[in-house]
Amino acid sequence: MYVNLTKKGFSLLQVMVALALLAAAITSVFAMNAINTRRLRENRLYLAALITANEILEQASRPEFVSVNLDSEVIITHSDTKGITFDTEFLEHNKGKVLIKFVKNDENVNHIYIEIKYKNAHGRETEIGLRTGVFNDVY
Repeated sequence: MYVNLTKKGFSLLQVMVALALLAAAITSVFAMNAINTRRLRENRLYLAALITANEILEQASRPEFVSVNLDSEVIITHSDTKGITFDTEFLEHNKGKVLIKFVKNDENVNHIYIEIKYKNAHGRETEIGLRTGVFNDVY
């Protein structure tokens, strides 16, 4: 029985086909990872904006703040918080600002509308709106 020992390994064509198949399989994995990383960054910014807006809404609905600013608009930036204490880091890093509108709907209820605008992960401006009602009976 004769064994040919001169042919060892793979041909160049076989190696190129194997590398192409491996690259095609790995490319989709890397693409999904990049998309998920971008979504995660955007979702983290959105969550931080909601937390900041809720902190501001909670303090803006205090009776003393509402009574001073009723029927007006207040603009809050990272450098001018208008007496509301919250973590200004989000507004500073994302060029954000908050608009608070106080609207007296009837004699009993005052509505507070908050719009927070910030630069998202793509550099575009995103806006989130929240609102709540404050009753005059608490004053």
